[in-house]
Amino acid sequence: MNKLALILLIGIASVFTIVSSRVVPGKYFEPYNLELDSLWNKEAGDQEYIIDLNNDSVPEHLLHHKINQPGSDIEIVYNNVLQVFTRLERPTVISPYFHFSDVDQDGTKEIILLTTTKNVVYLGILGFDFKDRRPYLVAKVKVDTFLYSQNVPDIKNYDIVTNQSEIYFDLNAGYSIQPRNIYKYDCRTKVLEKTGRNSIVSTKLQHININGESFLLAKEVLAPENTYSPERLKVLEKGKGNKDTLKLYQRVKQKDLLYKYGDFSSYMLLYDNNLDFAFEPIEFRGGSNYTKSEAMVADSTFSIVAITNTQRNKEARLVTICNQLGKIEKQIPLPHNFTDVFTGNGNIVFFGDKTLFEYSKDLEPVKQIKGISYAGGFYDIGHDKEKEFIAFEDNGMAVFTGDLKHKTTFKIEQEFAPFPEGNRIEPIQMKGKSCFLFNSRLFYYLFSYSKNRYAFLKYPFYLLLFAFWWGLLFLLVKLNSKRLEKENQRLEEIVTERTLEINEKNEKLSRQNKHLEELGKFKKILTSTLVHDLKNPLGQILSTSKDKTVNGLAGRMLLLVTNMLDVDKYEHAEFVINRETHPLKDIIADAVDGLEISLREKNIRVLVNMDDLSVWTDKEVLIRVFENLLSNAIRFSPQNMDIEIGAHFAENGTVKISIKNYGDNIPGDALESIFDKYSQVHKNGSTAPSNYKTTGLGLTFCKMAVQAHGHAIKAENFRGGAIFSFYLNGQAISSATLQNTIAHNAIVLSEAEKDMLKPWFRRLKAFDIYQVSDILETLNQIPDSSENIIKAKQQIIDAIFSSNTRLFSQLID
Repeated sequence: MNKLALILLIGIASVFTIVSSRVVPGKYFEPYNLELDSLWNKEAGDQEYIIDLNNDSVPEHLLHHKINQPGSDIEIVYNNVLQVFTRLERPTVISPYFHFSDVDQDGTKEIILLTTTKNVVYLGILGFDFKDRRPYLVAKVKVDTFLYSQNVPDIKNYDIVTNQSEIYFDLNAGYSIQPRNIYKYDCRTKVLEKTGRNSIVSTKLQHININGESFLLAKEVLAPENTYSPERLKVLEKGKGNKDTLKLYQRVKQKDLLYKYGDFSSYMLLYDNNLDFAFEPIEFRGGSNYTKSEAMVADSTFSIVAITNTQRNKEARLVTICNQLGKIEKQIPLPHNFTDVFTGNGNIVFFGDKTLFEYSKDLEPVKQIKGISYAGGFYDIGHDKEKEFIAFEDNGMAVFTGDLKHKTTFKIEQEFAPFPEGNRIEPIQMKGKSCFLFNSRLFYYLFSYSKNRYAFLKYPFYLLLFAFWWGLLFLLVKLNSKRLEKENQRLEEIVTERTLEINEKNEKLSRQNKHLEELGKFKKILTSTLVHDLKNPLGQILSTSKDKTVNGLAGRMLLLVTNMLDVDKYEHAEFVINRETHPLKDIIADAVDGLEISLREKNIRVLVNMDDLSVWTDKEVLIRVFENLLSNAIRFSPQNMDIEIGAHFAENGTVKISIKNYGDNIPGDALESIFDKYSQVHKNGSTAPSNYKTTGLGLTFCKMAVQAHGHAIKAENFRGGAIFSFYLNGQAISSATLQNTIAHNAIVLSEAEKDMLKPWFRRLKAFDIYQVSDILETLNQIPDSSENIIKAKQQIIDAIFSSNTRLFSQLID
């Protein structure tokens, strides 16, 4: 097997391997298994949790009914049995979700939530005694007061985080502005602390340990812009002449709404363990700004990565990296419309424009993953201290490894956009399996996640598949080669036999060809002799006979004979012509006169419309050109349809001559070849009689003759017929236009002849044209009393034998 065949075989095996691999489900070799364990409907006003409260590796199912309403209920279901039921009678829960953490260090997780009663916000810590199956209150801490707006508490809690016995949470007022603080409650010391007075809106928090110290990162800071900055109030002070401006200034001053740090900007913030600023907040001025920050540890170095985006000012859209002391290490304009930032496993991942963008710690782009409709972030769903990245592709979930190199997918068919509400994805352990739970707008989804033990077989499998296809193809090629060798041997034997047979046939054909050549020479000599021998008798007939019918038939035969002689002659010699000046009308008249019988058979007139011209030509040759062209026109013209000859003086001393007939069009592919030797055009529906035979040399002679005059002849179609046209050198004799009808065969009968013929013609009108015997019998009874009557009888005979119904009717009318 040569190298080219081997390369081709490898290529085909590779294609077969790729096609076969599409049949094998990709999940068999994905690095992780992702399966939907269960799903159930989400009821409006309810929130469900799966959480292992007592750390026995069997999670409880917790249901919170009528969230954000007074008198909400909490149920705990363990092993599908309701274990605990409690009702929160008065307070309204303002936490969007419960937080679970063992803050009293008793080995059982507590529920942490924030509630309101009248104008007071309380921190509630609720525990459960699984032995007695009853809830108990660990702590209820008064946090702060708030105001109402339109009879609704103007206060929100966005996030709760814990660190051992410490609980961190936010309170964010709306139009009433205060409180807007971060709080810390220590369950051991029973001490509540909060940040200094400001108007910063923080909606997401993260606790961080840096070298043994505790810090709190404000992960998301908004700028709703309903407080006043010092710079803005300075502008207002200048408007002392404006009463409305002064009133607004007085309101700000009275209510103490002037803040150094307010919601007129977004910030990068880091709080220390005392809830003081770890560094001066990095401000991004502008209303509608939002800043999202993420902590990153790379090479044992702590940094904060943040994006600032806004709808108003494109220059405020930035990516910023600062260190623990708040020093900006790098800042670049937003390369794309990033809306989220995530960090994990030393990676920075931005999301925006349906794309994940992976960047290095120095903000150098690494790669892009397109087609992402929603990004969840990094979660340790495998419980192996290696975070995975969760995202969504249309209605499918995609779980990437921490380095974003591998992806496991699962198509979710229950709803179109199953994105987790509040971006809450909860990793849990169930029955020894790693799982995670999230709720969308309509359903709860519980997924299990595990490493695929057989993922390493992916490439060995494909290699084995390739080896299978290559081996199979190689075997087929070998078997086919052996079959071809046998077939070739058989064919060689057949070729040898056929060669011998062909050689014998060639010898026989050679003898036959030699015999045919001799016959051809004999035929040519015989034809030439016969044509020459026919020419002289036909000439004598024309010179001695006075019968026009005989002369017409003899003339037609003589034209065929001379065409054969001249075409054969001028194929091998120059066409010699003797040109003189002749009136064109005389040449046309002579040509038409020689075709009188043919015209009379079809009752065709020749209509001439021409200038009074003379042409420089060989008269006899040109008469034959007209005879051939008119014969051709007569052949293809229907009965009773005129032929038109036109001749007009053209430019450069030439005369354009055209002969038009109203028969069938010439097929398009024959317009050029019609002048070739022995060429005959036959077309279905042609008006030429099927028994009208010609030599096919008439038009060939015309082409030779016109070319001998230094011009060309061509054939064209028009709607309703065909035109043959050519040019000759000539000039105008006078300015007159000659119009004539040639070969009009009407006979002028005298009144006495008409009276004599009337009874006979009445009898003829009773016959149809195909009743030939009856018509001839009647005609024979008519006495030949004059030359006109004899001609009239002959015209009627010509009409019935040519089946010319129209002419027959005209003659006996």
